[in-house]
Amino acid sequence: MAEGFDTNRFQSTIDTSFTCPICFGVLKDPMQCENNEHYFCSGCIKKHLEKTSHSCPVCREKLTAETLRKAPRLIADVISRLKISCDHAARGCDAVLELEALQAHVQDCDFMPVTCSNDGCDEVVNKRD
Repeated sequence: MAEGFDTNRFQSTIDTSFTCPICFGVLKDPMQCENNEHYFCSGCIKKHLEKTSHSCPVCREKLTAETLRKAPRLIADVISRLKISCDHAARGCDAVLELEALQAHVQDCDFMPVTCSNDGCDEVVNKRD
């Protein structure tokens, strides 16, 4: 269940305050437990509440989708400034950018895999090729 960002993609060691205790990745769309301020990826905690129980996986306090809160803006701001490698690093992209810029970069990345546009060719190549 990998909802968060893989910690190995970041340029520095990530403080555990910014990792999800469910997927162990860097928080993606962080949400928090109402009273104890435990942070989770939005997708991780929603799946947990749907499938497993109606309690916080850290403190076991009662928790529902309705009592979840968005994490404070400060948490989201710190996470958005972390430096991460491009989704297409394995295909050759060496871009390292702030997390908040990742989505825009990935959409225009020259290393994004695309299907060859030549007739009869189904090979997957980098966008720039």
